This record gives sequence, C-alpha cells and structure tokens, in this order.
Amino acid sequence: VTAGPTFHLRLKAIVTMPDLNVSNDTLDFATVKCGECKIATIQLKNPQEIRCEWVAIYPGEDTNSKQVGRFPRRGNISTSRRKPSTRIFEVLPPSGSLLPGQKINVQIKFTPTEEINYESRVLLRINQSSQRLMIICRGVGLEPQIIIGQMHGDIFEPTTSIIFNPILTHSQGDEQDIVIRNPCMFPIELYNLEFDKQYLEEEKILRLLPGYDENNNILLPTRTAGDKLPAELQKF
Repeated sequence: VTAGPTFHLRLKAIVTMPDLNVSNDTLDFATVKCGECKIATIQLKNPQEIRCEWVAIYPGEDTNSKQVGRFPRRGNISTSRRKPSTRIFEVLPPSGSLLPGQKINVQIKFTPTEEINYESRVLLRINQSSQRLMIICRGVGLEPQIIIGQMHGDIFEPTTSIIFNPILTHSQGDEQDIVIRNPCMFPIELYNLEFDKQYLEEEKILRLLPGYDENNNILLPTRTAGDKLPAELQKF
C-alpha cells in the first residue's frame, strides 16, 4: 500500500513428484507354446495428490523409431514407417493417466517365438518424475517339433532324406515307409498347406476377421490339436 503499512506474507507449498504403486513387480508366465500367448494382469495405483501420466518402455529397443510419449518425434520418414517387430513381453495399454488415488488394471502379454527361457525388464516411465517402475517378466517357450525317420528292423533311425530303390521306367514304382515321431510333451497337428481342405477353409475365414494388430496378429481362443475353429467363427 503506497504510504501505508507493510504486510508480511508467508508462502507455503508442497513440492511432490508423480508416483505409481504396482501390485506385482515380478511375473512368471511358466511355459507357453509358440503361436500362443498368456496374459497376466497387474494393478497400478496413483498414491500422490497430483495427476500421474505413465508410458511403457522396453530396454534395448530402438526408441528413435518408436513413439514413447504422447507426441511423435520428427525424424526420418522411412524410419517412422518401419514395420514394428513383435514384442515378447508387451504392456496393454502401453500408456495411461491416473487421477489422485485412482487405480487401473494393466495387462502384460507373453508371446514366445522359440523354445528358450525368456527374462526381460519392462519399465514404466512416469512423466515429470525421476523414478521408474521396473517389472521383471519371465517365461519359457515351447516349440512344436517332429522327428522323421525309418524303421530298420526294430530300430528307429532318424533321417532327413528318403532313398528309393532303383526302378525301371513305366514300372510300378517303389514305396518307402517313414515314421513321424512327436518328441514334445504335448500333442501336435500336421497338415499339408496345399491339399488340406480344412486348413484352406479356415484360412479364408481368418482373413475376413477384424481385430488384427499392427503385426498382423489376432487373439483367438486356444484349440487343441485336431480341433476346428469355434462354431461362432465358422458362421462369420
């Protein structure tokens, strides 16, 4: 106040950073067959009194060619159009925002591509915060395999080539018996891509289904070896 008394003001503020609590930071998916996936659910909670925005990042992934924030980076056009690779462990949804005290269920999908032991870290980066949540993911892939061979007496001998006996032209030909064995601990299915009518019909149906992701994958109920597509899909 001009030519008046002086007033002293005391200003107080609480400075805090966004934070997240996770219900489980270690996930064990056990064994999953290649071509299938398993999904685990975790819960995120915002314990602070401010809004929290987060995004999933994957260590070792080329972040220059992927959008890791809310806004895409400007860069090489050919790099931005590069086809994304399938992630072994993937967070769904990949990002989100939580109000103070709010909770959300997040899914982590495990999709093995070969028969090995997988272990990876998935990080949740929090906007305007120096802290990151780390989730350890483990799993084992199971790949269907077969062994082709021939019986020589009572002995099975694996082979990669079938040798036929010499024959004359225009004769009855020669036949060789082969044995196919399944060394896996689960049943597998064999079919011919060109002559199996059931496979050809199912492929026509699958091509018409909506819901494929950016990697041309779609999630469907699992089927045991030899089963057909569900009746709901056959009527599609």
